[in-house]
Parts: sequence; structure tokens; C-alpha cells
Amino acid sequence: MVTELSEILAEHSQPDWSEIFRVKANELGTALTDSEAIRIYKGILESLRGGAGGVNDLVLYQDGRLLKKQTNRIHELLEHIREAAYRGLAELEDS
Repeated sequence: MVTELSEILAEHSQPDWSEIFRVKANELGTALTDSEAIRIYKGILESLRGGAGGVNDLVLYQDGRLLKKQTNRIHELLEHIREAAYRGLAELEDS
């Protein structure tokens, strides 16, 4: 999910957000300890925090046209990633 989000963002002129999520995807893939995974999940949730100009506000356009399908997919992925991060934190912190 995180990799797909990063790829969509890169394809649609959002290199900063793409890089943030690419790094998080790589970190998750190489986490060796629970404490490291907890740190990564918390970092993901921090990246998803609301606020003006945040990733949650993204709406994609191309040549002045709204890219509704891609924008909707980004927001679906963000929600799934948020839910997965909370689940991952809960599981690791309970163990």
C-alpha cells in the first residue's frame, strides 16, 4: 500500500510526498525489531496528520483536469495505511 501510494504521487508531480512514503515503505521492509517498527508506524501516522497543505488535502490535476480516479485512490490508500499503522502499533505495543 505504501509503495503504491508513493508511485502514484511520483507519477503525478508530488515528489516530496512520494519520497516520504517511499522511505517509509523501505523502512518497514527492513525493520528488524519491534521498537524500530513502532517508530516507523508512528512516523507514518505523523505524516498523515491533518493540517493545511498536508497529504490529506491532495487533489490531483493534469492539464487543468481533475484526476478523480487517482485522487480517490490516494485517499483510499491513505485510509488503509492509517488503519494498518494503528493496528501494527496496537499489536506491537500489546506484545
